[in-house]
Amino acid sequence: MIHAYLKAVLGLVVLPAMSLAGAWAANSCIDCHSDPNYFVQDRKLHDYYQDWIKSPHKEAGLTCDFCHSGDPAAAGKEAAHNTILKVTDPESRLFFKNLPETCGSCHPDKLAQFKLSKHFKALMEDRTAPSCTTCHSAMRPRPDYRDIVKQSCHTCHFDDNPQALPLVADRADEFLHRLNIGKVYLAWVTMYYEEQSWPGETREEVGAITSKYNDAVARVHRFDLATMDESSAEILAELEGMFKTAWDERPTRD
Repeated sequence: MIHAYLKAVLGLVVLPAMSLAGAWAANSCIDCHSDPNYFVQDRKLHDYYQDWIKSPHKEAGLTCDFCHSGDPAAAGKEAAHNTILKVTDPESRLFFKNLPETCGSCHPDKLAQFKLSKHFKALMEDRTAPSCTTCHSAMRPRPDYRDIVKQSCHTCHFDDNPQALPLVADRADEFLHRLNIGKVYLAWVTMYYEEQSWPGETREEVGAITSKYNDAVARVHRFDLATMDESSAEILAELEGMFKTAWDERPTRD
């Protein structure tokens, strides 16, 4: 469904830039892997660094060693890499059974929900089962995120096998679409009422719907499609109503 107000919302939401310049000035991982010569010498490492530069992890101050281990204070390659383990090592933070806990150290609400899912139970037995990086890039967000998720769902829930629940991918795509639109409405409403110094009970109302939205995003990771269909539709309707109210009451210029 195309929402009539969406174009206006998208045009008015401006997200603040974040900067943590200097937070990793002495980090040898960054000093080394930012070398532009890697574009030729090791394109994979070059691309990893470029993705990190544009990532929320970088904006939050997270560097390579948070997930990969290693010693960012060491100057030499061998010393810096001394504690890095292969992802096939059960002691590695990136070993398939350990990856949810690694991501969950910063995203505990998502981890709690993921542990309630059939995907998590399958992952503890099978390295090919869905994990965090099946849907989420560890680095730069992708503009085609919903397509990536849908394609990932189709890996197991494919159309030629009715027993594999092929409609899962379409249903997941639909509630992600609702949450994406809702995120834009929520950003605009929050920005608008902040500028208006939170008249009446708007601070409490926006706070309540923000909590409800964040809870829904966390519960996506449980993959309870029936619940998500209902809650995402309810949240989107509520946010769209709040946006329309704010839009209609906004001050106009003569």
